[in-house]
Amino acid sequence: MVLGFVMFCIASVFLLNTAGAFGLVSEEETAPWNIIMGGLVLAVVIIGIAEQMFQEGTFWWAAQVILFAMTYLMLGVNTIRKTDGRGLGWFCLFVAVTVIVPASQTFAAGDMRLGILWVVWGIVWFLFFIMLGLQKPIGKFVRWIQVATLFTLWVPALMILTGNW
Repeated sequence: MVLGFVMFCIASVFLLNTAGAFGLVSEEETAPWNIIMGGLVLAVVIIGIAEQMFQEGTFWWAAQVILFAMTYLMLGVNTIRKTDGRGLGWFCLFVAVTVIVPASQTFAAGDMRLGILWVVWGIVWFLFFIMLGLQKPIGKFVRWIQVATLFTLWVPALMILTGNW
């Protein structure tokens, strides 16, 4: 259920960021949402660690979820500070490489759906590395990828939260 909740939070802010990429919502309006949702997901991680600190796998679960939290927190901070996002871009490279491990573990555990989602998210993080970290002009392409990726968060989140995964 925690996974569904986190995915739902991220889907909501991903929708706003996608709308922003198409010029339908201003960056000034998306920034607080990124910080709020990133902070909420970070709070879930902190609570999860506090409640399950001595259980095996807690910190690996937390490390995976914090990748999402920090992405959105920093996106909000960068927007407010009006930075070029290069640091966030390089963080996205770190995430894109890191997600190879949970994707592999998920496939090995037999959950093909979640494994595919990890791969898709890794590709999106890599595209953000290219766009932000390397400052390559692929924004028009990336925004269409964002539209498709939105459904890799929103639909599975609803399925998990309603017990239909």
